[in-house]
Amino acid sequence: MTRNGKIARLPAAIREQLNQRLLEGEPGKPLVEWLNGLPRVRALLAAQFQGQPIVAQNLSRWKQAFNYPQVWLPNRKPR
Repeated sequence: MTRNGKIARLPAAIREQLNQRLLEGEPGKPLVEWLNGLPRVRALLAAQFQGQPIVAQNLSRWKQAFNYPQVWLPNRKPR
């Protein structure tokens, strides 16, 4: 499945950090604030989403549609 939402278009390293933080149980509000505070994220949002920030619904869709633990964990690169 090709993903084209705000979180799917983030750089892989940021998605990796996000998925790890989700796995560790970090709540959504601090994650959304963290993402929107990153310069690379702000630049991407400005260029591709008219500067509209990532919101809780984007994060919820990411978690549901991507099914991140089942898809991400088996495919992640070892540290």
